[in-house]
Amino acid sequence: MLAKLPAFTTSFPNSLKAKLSASVSHTGTTSGSSRELRAVTLSGKERLVYLGTGTLTLHDISKEGRVLFSRDDYRSGMIGLASGETNERELSWHDWTSPRDMSDDGKLVSFDETGEAGGETGGLYVRRTDGSPAVRLGDGETPSLSRDGKWVLARGTGAISFSTPASPLTSTSSTA
Repeated sequence: MLAKLPAFTTSFPNSLKAKLSASVSHTGTTSGSSRELRAVTLSGKERLVYLGTGTLTLHDISKEGRVLFSRDDYRSGMIGLASGETNERELSWHDWTSPRDMSDDGKLVSFDETGEAGGETGGLYVRRTDGSPAVRLGDGETPSLSRDGKWVLARGTGAISFSTPASPLTSTSSTA
């Protein structure tokens, strides 16, 4: 689901206008996915100009210092149809749920959260397709389930073990 809110304009004080004209302005982030308005001087020094809520996109800056930007609202989700069921179920967890693997019996899914909720390293999760709450296994991305459903292998974290899908999901991390 992608949604885009209307663009906004704002004016900055004269002191900031001078700084903006002597630099290259852009939207970016140092972590997560929310972007702020930043500027880089011609000598390479970067600074924060404006921090707002959500993900900002810079569209234009006029000679008079008026800034045209939008606040974007992006989300990635997951919907699943569990084995033996007839209705799809919403299985998203936070703001950027990316399904990565499903158990052979279709009762367990592994996914990562790499938006704001995932933080700088992303979050690894498993969740039953019956709608039970997700269990965070640790930091990382791209979790793949073992054939027996007892292990998850993910980029950046090594192997992470968890209990079988038939019992409550709990995690114990291993950096093997």
